[in-house]
Amino acid sequence: MRKIMAYGFAFIVLAGAMSAAVRAADNVSETKSTKNYTITLKVLPAGPFNGKDAKMVRDGGAAPLSMMSSPPPNFRLVVFIEKDGKPVVDAKVQMSYSASRKGSMITMRLPAVRMHEAGKGPETTHFGNNVILKPGEYQVNVTVNGTDHAVFRFKV
Repeated sequence: MRKIMAYGFAFIVLAGAMSAAVRAADNVSETKSTKNYTITLKVLPAGPFNGKDAKMVRDGGAAPLSMMSSPPPNFRLVVFIEKDGKPVVDAKVQMSYSASRKGSMITMRLPAVRMHEAGKGPETTHFGNNVILKPGEYQVNVTVNGTDHAVFRFKV
């Protein structure tokens, strides 16, 4: 019985730590200016792109990482792109993210989905995808239309 209680307690502690990591990353919002664009990175909770709970509508680009993946994604890395104060809805966006693992940097390409908020239309267009992030430090590289680059850093 003690073993079961110990495992239960460990699970509650781990769940609390994961929840704290999610809350910390949910506060990530950083903006960079490039020659042609203003690019804002946001780290948001992962979410479905279809079904009754869908908050995002995919309207181009890559396929989104499904919430049914194993393990399921826990975050969504997205960039909002503006030019002259207006949202850019038609851009070629390339994204990658890097994490430090065992002393080396692991970089993964992030297929960029073009999406907008359900019911809100193109003025909420942004680019990105669901991802699985473990606690640690990350770097996100964004290229817009092959010419404008921005680098963002954050912790989960």
